Amino acid sequence: NECRNMCGCTGTSMPWRRAQWRRRSCTARAPRRVPLRPTNNAGSPGAANWARTANQRCKAARANRRYLFVEQTQRFDPVHETAYEVLRSGRLGRLHMVRGRIGHAGPEYWSPTSRWFLNRRQAGGGAIMDVGVHIVDLLRWFVGARVRRVCAVAKTLQKSIRVEDNAGGLLEFADGTLGAFEVSWTTRPYEVSTCCYAERGQLRTAIGTPEPVVVRRSRPSGDPNLPDEEQHPAVSKTSRHGGAYPYFVRCIQQRIPPFVSGEEGRSTLEVILAIYRSIVHRCWVELPGR
Repeated sequence: NECRNMCGCTGTSMPWRRAQWRRRSCTARAPRRVPLRPTNNAGSPGAANWARTANQRCKAARANRRYLFVEQTQRFDPVHETAYEVLRSGRLGRLHMVRGRIGHAGPEYWSPTSRWFLNRRQAGGGAIMDVGVHIVDLLRWFVGARVRRVCAVAKTLQKSIRVEDNAGGLLEFADGTLGAFEVSWTTRPYEVSTCCYAERGQLRTAIGTPEPVVVRRSRPSGDPNLPDEEQHPAVSKTSRHGGAYPYFVRCIQQRIPPFVSGEEGRSTLEVILAIYRSIVHRCWVELPGR
């Protein structure tokens, strides 16, 4: 999608989730470690093509001195912006574990004419490709480190479709932080929530609740199992960036590289593709280091 209509520029934004992914059956008798190699024939040719396309677009943007922007909506939600500030302030100390969940009743309720969501060839997958790309990116942003390896499982539990409607998995980050994610097309009502566990307390977010950001710190002395205080940081009604597209327009006008760059989108895409490989091979999948 071009933002030329807004500012006359030549910047572009790119939705990453429309990857071409075709899963195949795995005949492995036992789980094994499978490194993520996009061109490996053990995976999907569509996934390899999409990974190459992401690399090509990043290189083209750099070569032509253009900004490539990925619209990751959860990073622009005021609740998550507030949580990110708390985590970066150091008040809770080093992160140990993070957990995130996004679930809704299915794309047929909020986009009834977009049947491509349920088509594996067009969408690249189901709930993982739809909302998993957002919760994984959010957890990556919170932690501030690359994902080293993943292990996941997916099921079609309710809908009569040929893609997954529920999935969950584990993430191991390069700095040692552990993570977990859940995605669903059968959750009622809509839910977006995260939990972050650090050395001096916890942070929880839940969009649409009376207290969307809750910070609980342990006592500085004595029994750390007892809470010292519970704080509810103020959350703005709107994104401090004014939203994803106004932010991108300002980046182009002021020549500021966007913090959700093409490279950031590529990194999240690599995690999503590794998650699908893990589901197929029933094992941990390592990601390439950058």
